[in-house]
Amino acid sequence: MCQLSFNLLDPFSKDKGSLELLEANHELKRHNYALTASDAAQILTARSRTLSNQGRVELNLSVTKALIKRLSESDYITQENFVDTVNDLYEIFHLIKNFTSDYVGDDEVIDAIMNFYNGVCGGSSELLAGKGVDKILQNYEQKRKLSAITKEESDRYWYFDE
Repeated sequence: MCQLSFNLLDPFSKDKGSLELLEANHELKRHNYALTASDAAQILTARSRTLSNQGRVELNLSVTKALIKRLSESDYITQENFVDTVNDLYEIFHLIKNFTSDYVGDDEVIDAIMNFYNGVCGGSSELLAGKGVDKILQNYEQKRKLSAITKEESDRYWYFDE
């Protein structure tokens, strides 16, 4: 008897997923970045862990690939921090999706994450995970565009002694 194994949190094989992520190298080459097979495996492992920890299911790699593409365009990314930052932002993405109960589209969440990461967070995924996520979720609660931040809010919000 043949037994089939299927994991709902990661419904495709690591090999297929790695190959799909490595296809991004065509785009990444334009920005002088490249993913190795090891990088792809690290991203997929972190992805599975994030999905499991946050009780989420994804049937494809579209969010991961979108984050890779958008991060490759950032002035704050280097080859050395690329994989870790992809993994950090992927986790932040799902934190926001869980909080908003999936009422906000993936593209809007990614736009907000990248706006804050490249803007007021100055390329810090730690700052984004803290104050950045707080502001994004505050915008959601106030029914504002997720990436909205005024100059006054930016000046006031990012002081740490308040």
